[in-house]
Amino acid sequence: MGLVPKVISITSGKGGVGKTNISVNLALKLSQRNKKVLIIDADLGLANVNVLFNLKANKTINDLMNGDSEITDILIDGPGGIKILPASSGIFSMSQIEDSGEHVLLSHLNRLNNLFDYIIIDTGAGIGKNVLFFNSISHHVTIIVTPEPTSITDAYALIKVLNKNAKIKRFKIIVNQVSSSGEGKKIYGALYGVVSRFLTVSLDYLGYVASDKALRKSVLTQKPVVLYAPDSPSSICFDTIASRIEDKLQKVTQTGSIQLFWEEMVKNADFWKRISWKVYTFG
Repeated sequence: MGLVPKVISITSGKGGVGKTNISVNLALKLSQRNKKVLIIDADLGLANVNVLFNLKANKTINDLMNGDSEITDILIDGPGGIKILPASSGIFSMSQIEDSGEHVLLSHLNRLNNLFDYIIIDTGAGIGKNVLFFNSISHHVTIIVTPEPTSITDAYALIKVLNKNAKIKRFKIIVNQVSSSGEGKKIYGALYGVVSRFLTVSLDYLGYVASDKALRKSVLTQKPVVLYAPDSPSSICFDTIASRIEDKLQKVTQTGSIQLFWEEMVKNADFWKRISWKVYTFG
């Protein structure tokens, strides 16, 4: 039995909820706990991760998919010892990768086996093919939701699609852009109420991220808030969530490599060939 990385997708039904910000700050907090962390920028046509770190990516996943580079040539170093697999920006073809491309990507990622404790996948938003694929290969699907009513309804729609078509039954929830712990629990309760009424899935609350001035300024300075203002309320929230991730996410062990897990998930979650592209409503 070999230890494989815990693969965590950070995803949402609605755009603009702060997925990338949460991905990079959690990666840094986990690295501060002496964990080896890789961030995959899975918003393949609209790169964001390296931008938040103010890092230039000379090569991207696009070069990997074209067969022009090896994955070790593409990884860039981030602060705190984390590694980043950057996405391309403004390349439309990458917004919907083909089935063959998915298997090429998994093959390359398999070469990173045993190198990381955590792989954090920062997905795009919505229920597009790429988003569904990256969530399907994650051990722990983490939904980001904000107080906006549309964020809650879109989070429900994403959970419904992943449950019905990819058979995912457990979801982690992080509430972003709230003023207090109480508001975070209230938003989680609203989502839980809708989900428990219509779906047979479990939701695990990982916590909330406070909306503070330091967090907003950190985005403008292209320096993650846990480095920009480590004592700010939002940084403390990220520390709490990282602690819960360490405590709650069970170790993933299996015979062989992580690709065996990923390929099994792809085979079982062949939902992008079967999915009905329609508007998902409650019920």
